[in-house]
Amino acid sequence: VFSRIAGGAALKLNIAQYLTPVGISIKGVGVTPDVELVPMTADTLEMDLFRSETRLSERDLSKSLSNGAVRHDERPWVTLRFNLPESERQELRELGTEVDDFRLDFPVRFARDLVAQLPRVRRQDQLTAAGPFIEKVQQSEIEKITTDLQKIGVDWTPAPEGTSKGPEPEDYLVKVATDRPDNRVQAGEPLSLKVEVTNRGTSPIYRMRAITKSDNGNFDERELVFGRIDPGQTRTAKSPLGLCTVEQRASEPSKPDSERECKLPADSVTRHDVVKVRFTAEGGEPPPDAEIRPSVVQLDQPNFAYSFQVLDNRPGNGDGQISRGEGVSIYLDVKNVGKGPSKETQALLRNLTGDGLLLRAGRFDISDIKPGERRAVVFTFDVLDVLKDNLAKVEISVVDHDLRVVSSEKISIPLASTDLVVADQTDRGWVEDDAAVRGQPLAAAPVVGTLRAGSRVTRTGQYKSFSRVSLGDGRVGYVDSDDLGETKDAEAFKFDPILTRSPPVLDVAPATLATRSDRVRVAGVALDGDQVRDAYVFVGSRKVFYMSNRKATDIKRLPFSFDAELTPGVNIITVVARENEDVLTAQTLVVRRDGPNGEALATPKRDTFAADWEFQEE
Repeated sequence: VFSRIAGGAALKLNIAQYLTPVGISIKGVGVTPDVELVPMTADTLEMDLFRSETRLSERDLSKSLSNGAVRHDERPWVTLRFNLPESERQELRELGTEVDDFRLDFPVRFARDLVAQLPRVRRQDQLTAAGPFIEKVQQSEIEKITTDLQKIGVDWTPAPEGTSKGPEPEDYLVKVATDRPDNRVQAGEPLSLKVEVTNRGTSPIYRMRAITKSDNGNFDERELVFGRIDPGQTRTAKSPLGLCTVEQRASEPSKPDSERECKLPADSVTRHDVVKVRFTAEGGEPPPDAEIRPSVVQLDQPNFAYSFQVLDNRPGNGDGQISRGEGVSIYLDVKNVGKGPSKETQALLRNLTGDGLLLRAGRFDISDIKPGERRAVVFTFDVLDVLKDNLAKVEISVVDHDLRVVSSEKISIPLASTDLVVADQTDRGWVEDDAAVRGQPLAAAPVVGTLRAGSRVTRTGQYKSFSRVSLGDGRVGYVDSDDLGETKDAEAFKFDPILTRSPPVLDVAPATLATRSDRVRVAGVALDGDQVRDAYVFVGSRKVFYMSNRKATDIKRLPFSFDAELTPGVNIITVVARENEDVLTAQTLVVRRDGPNGEALATPKRDTFAADWEFQEE
């Protein structure tokens, strides 16, 4: 597993095939059943009658392992679609993976009844003999789904036998629209597709339905069911676009009987998509494909700057170093330096050391951080006597689960070989000018914050030229004793942590979201309070741009622009700006390349990100 990939992702590499006992490879395709069972659900939010379920799989990737023994074209002998009422499907959603008890559901009942009536003959003869039974079950399931559709106002009766001629494609008037002005919606908001079909012919059409096709997964494979449409009649079908889920944060208790809400994911990026509506009908020809082009606008993103201080104070000798047998606190200060508020956000501490470290408090909810707002948490863990290594290794992360914004860092904390003996002292001091606060009583120790001028603090200890002062919530810091004057006034101070870790702020945009050209201009600037080391860009899996900032006159600012070459259809452009190897910001752009007359072009299947993530600095 390769874990050093932008955004905290990981890549698992398979180097082996999966073979059946007779040597047939099932890798990427699985075992093809003789009888495939596919559920149907009449649901006004997530209609699922004939969804193709053709999703990108491992075998579609150009780098996937190949084998001559793979049977890519093998199909089930028969596909049986069975009725799964919405109430049962909702129950399965709520159970998730927690289905422990045996359930006598349709697949189990069907398998039992099928096996019970099969003759003891060759497999092919068994399948032939099972044909009438399977056909009878299929007809029963169609009748059930027809009843469910009638409950929501859809006449799903089939075309009468002997129907010779029905409407032609030109006999329909089709209107496609969304419920948003200019078909433009912001990420995290609902978007509904509405399709009207008018039968202008002289004969009725039966079992009219449609399904959407789009490169945007939030718009793809949405079913619209019209049923029977008589001459002169107009039928309307609607489908929400996006994801339909029960709104619930991970930090909140489950809400029984909560209704689903359909919205675009909050992390959707700005893009302009083509949605085709493809029709099917019985008893005549369906309408030609219809089309609509909605736009999605990305939410302003948060950006998490942070700093941390490690203290040995639960219990410990309070010298700012950690030793075996001590309890450790990590004081994490987080500030949202981005343009938008965060959503469901957590501060996390992960143990990378193993058995020698015992986490006590490693997860905090810090959701809804407004731009410019700060939050503070205290992680705690124990350093056990059995720790063999002289380093305590942990990973600190601030994660917005909804917007998929992550700031993280792996840190190694050295274990002290000798203690710093801090003499206890209790009095008060005040600072005339701003005073630097360090995590340890050493001149070489990093500065963790600033005590503002006029602060009055309680001094709790002295080590050489440094005074240990209380910063509240069990936190202490070390200031130069020369910066402290004597006072007997009550404690009142302002301590500002220095945010030493801050991913670059990236402002980048393409010249257009859709173009007929084979290139698009991409321009932007990366800003950082410390430095912008470099920037690089992928289009799909192709590395197309790199710029180092090491020799720039202003290392805190990196402007860039270039012409990105586009392939037909949707192009995913990933822009990355780095402060260092571990601290970076990535932004995704989506640009669609159309045909010379503005017609939508098919998007070819692409490689995923390859292992070529190393860059030579110029």
